[in-house]
Amino acid sequence: MKHGRVDTDNGYEQTFTAVSRPPYLTALAMWPQGDTWGGGGRFIDDHTLHLAYAAHGTSHPGVADTQIYMAPVPEAHPQHQPRGLRIETEFDHYAPDAGFLDHVASDGAWIGADHRGRRIIVRDGRILVGDPTGGETLLKDLNADTKRRVISPQWARNW
Repeated sequence: MKHGRVDTDNGYEQTFTAVSRPPYLTALAMWPQGDTWGGGGRFIDDHTLHLAYAAHGTSHPGVADTQIYMAPVPEAHPQHQPRGLRIETEFDHYAPDAGFLDHVASDGAWIGADHRGRRIIVRDGRILVGDPTGGETLLKDLNADTKRRVISPQWARNW
């Protein structure tokens, strides 16, 4: 979501789904949306994106179980085409959290899995990985990070 002035004359909307090169948020591919009801998606592999749009509504049966009932996906923005990506959208409904986000714990921790199937816990500004014995290992503590303006390098602005 972009707050403030939006260049609607050139096809941009205040809300959108975009693909970027982390950690930079420069949109390489973008699908304007215009509201916050749905959108988003999930990479299935390095070249396949399950893209979701939900004009038919969303439901959250549990705290973290998102079910998106599909609507036709709008065209990609002309200046942000999904080059080299296979976009899949033909679903009756789509559960982007399935196998990824297990639940949100009572202490507010987000518990899910990463692309390698490891149990990931996000709690109190820290990212941890769980082991089979129930222990946790710190991957990254984000608490010391400070807000700063970052300009994406050229390699992160192009396909």
